[in-house]
Amino acid sequence: MLVDDVTIKVNAGNGGKGAVAFEKNKFALGPTGARGGDGGSVFFEAVSDLSALNRYRNQKDWKATSGQDGRSQYRDGKVGPDLILKVPYGTVIHNLDTRHHEELVNIGDRVLIAKGGRGGKGNYFFRSPINTSPEQFEPGQPGDKF
Repeated sequence: MLVDDVTIKVNAGNGGKGAVAFEKNKFALGPTGARGGDGGSVFFEAVSDLSALNRYRNQKDWKATSGQDGRSQYRDGKVGPDLILKVPYGTVIHNLDTRHHEELVNIGDRVLIAKGGRGGKGNYFFRSPINTSPEQFEPGQPGDKF
């Protein structure tokens, strides 16, 4: 059975939040909170398999992985991997929210559908000469949903 028309929902990954942490060594003071990782984006990629849309017939919700939260000692969170959805070449993608249309003409063409959220900053990035021990951080931004 050949499936030629599907409607799915895609969610990009959210960015991880920044960390609030301080130096563990006794004589070295200061903030060491790191950034959160960026969330994964969602792409469509054209392939030569005409039955590639069969996998989207039953599963309608697709979500990329979110970024990891920042950690202590300047260790940034891991970036969420991108989600690549394979569709047959010649597929026309209609974004029902933005009314944007895109066509994948050649094999290997890749289109960004939903961009992942940026990771937040940790307390290391809020230090200043006046505030040497900041306790604020930035939450990660949400990813796109279509």
